[in-house]
Amino acid sequence: MIFEKIIGYQKVDFPASLIWLNLNENIYKKKPPFVLIFFSRRYVTDVQTIADKFQCERFAIFSPESEGERSERTVVRIIKRFCIKIPVAIDIDRTLASSLLISKLPALVMTDENSNVIGKIQGAEEIFNYFIRFGRAKTEGCHTESPEIDWEKEKWEENEEEQDEEKKEKNTTGDPGSVSGDFELLQYEKKFYKGLYFPTKIAYHKESRLIAISNSGRKEVLMLNSFYELLYIIGGKGESDGKDKGKGNRENQTDGVFKDIKFEHPEGLCFSEDGRFLLVCDYLGHRIKVIDLERKDVPVEIDLPFPKSISYGGDSFVVVSHVGKVFKISKDVLQGERPEIQEVRGELDFPYYALYRDGKIIVADSGTDSIKEISEGRTKVLAGGNGSGHKDGPAGKSLFQSPSALEVYKDVIFIADMLNNAIRVLFQNTVSTITITNKRLFEPEDVKIIKGSIVICDTGNHRILYVDPMSPRAEELKIEIV
Repeated sequence: MIFEKIIGYQKVDFPASLIWLNLNENIYKKKPPFVLIFFSRRYVTDVQTIADKFQCERFAIFSPESEGERSERTVVRIIKRFCIKIPVAIDIDRTLASSLLISKLPALVMTDENSNVIGKIQGAEEIFNYFIRFGRAKTEGCHTESPEIDWEKEKWEENEEEQDEEKKEKNTTGDPGSVSGDFELLQYEKKFYKGLYFPTKIAYHKESRLIAISNSGRKEVLMLNSFYELLYIIGGKGESDGKDKGKGNRENQTDGVFKDIKFEHPEGLCFSEDGRFLLVCDYLGHRIKVIDLERKDVPVEIDLPFPKSISYGGDSFVVVSHVGKVFKISKDVLQGERPEIQEVRGELDFPYYALYRDGKIIVADSGTDSIKEISEGRTKVLAGGNGSGHKDGPAGKSLFQSPSALEVYKDVIFIADMLNNAIRVLFQNTVSTITITNKRLFEPEDVKIIKGSIVICDTGNHRILYVDPMSPRAEELKIEIV
C-alpha cells in the first residue's frame, strides 16, 4: 500500500477554528513537512505509535462525528486513555478534513517542506498495511500512566463507607456460597480495590464462576470470584515487551499475581469452554494472549492487528480487529497448535464486537450504527443502520451511535450503545433503552448478564455498575480485597 497520489494542488492551512491541546508553542512556529493523523472517537487508532514512525512535525486531528464529541472533555479523555503525546487539534466543524478531501477515518496526510500535500492514506486496514511494508508497528515508550493518577501512592485503601448490611455467611467447609450446616458471621474490616481506570470489557465463566475485567488504563486484567472479590491481577504497571510467550509468575505463585505478563492495552477477553484459559486482546500490542490460568503463563500468542473484542462460540473464537474485519480462530490454539484463522465475510464497515450464536455471528457494526447478523456469507441488519442517533421502537427504524458490545440472554440482545451513553435492548424486533434513574453512563463499552444482574463497564466514568432488571437504579460495584 502506498500513499494516494494527489491530483492537483492542495496545501495544508490550519484554520483558526481548530482547538489545540498538548501544544507547547504557537502552531505557526512549527515548520513543515507535516504528518497529520485524522481520527475520531469511533475510529480511534494507535495515534502515538503511528506518530513515532515519523521524524517530522506530527499532529493528531480529532474529527467529531456528533455534538457530544465536540467538547474538550471528550478529547482530553481520549488523549489520556491512549497516552497521546503529540499536539492534538479538535477540527470542530471538520473544516480541515473537508479541505483535504478526507472521506474515511482514520487517515494519514503527509506534506512536503512547503506544506503541500504529497499523499494520504485512508482507512485503518490501509494504514496498518502501509506500516507492515516497513516493519511492524511496535509500541515503545509511548504509553505512560495518566498524570492525574500517582500509581506509586495508590494503595489498598480501607473503605470509608459503612459496611454493607448484608453479611457473608461461611460454613465450616469454607464455602462462601452455602448457608447449610454450622456457620459463624465473620467480622472483619473490609478493604476495596480503587484502581479502576478505563475498564473496557468483562468476561464471565459460569462453571468456575470466575469474572475477568480488562482494566485498560492500568494495563491489567482483574480476576474476581462470583462475590466480586479480587482474587489476583494479571499484568499491571509497565510496558509489554511483546515477548510474554512462556512467561509467568512462577516464583510467586502463592500470591496469585501474574506480575510478569504485560499488556500494552488489554481490551476484549473471554474464557475457554472449560475455564482454564483466558484469551485477552492486547489492542495496542497487536496480539491475542492465551493465558493458562493454572500454569500462570502464556503458552500461545496470536498476532492480529488491533484486536478489539473476542468471544467463544461453538468450535471457535470470534475476534473483531479494528481494521474493519471479523475473524474466526479455531480452538486448536488452546492445544498450543498454530490456529486456523479465517476471515468472516460480510457487509461490515467498522465492527466493534461480534459473538457466535446458533451458527450465526451477530455483530455490533459501529461504522453503520447497526446490529447485523452474518450467516453463510449473507448479512442481515437486525436493528439500526439508519444513521447516528438515539431512537427506540421498531428495529428497522431504530437509531444507534457507535454500538460497542453485545450480550445475548435467551432471546434478548443487550447492546452497549457507547456514544449514546446508554444500554439498549433488542427483543422481538423492537429496540428499547434501559432506564437508569440514579447514575449517568459515559461511553459504556461492555454489558454482561451475571447472576441475573445487568453488569455494565461504565468506561468513561472508570467504574463497573450492576442493575437489577426489576429496578431502575444502578449500584456501583465494589471490588473487595480478600
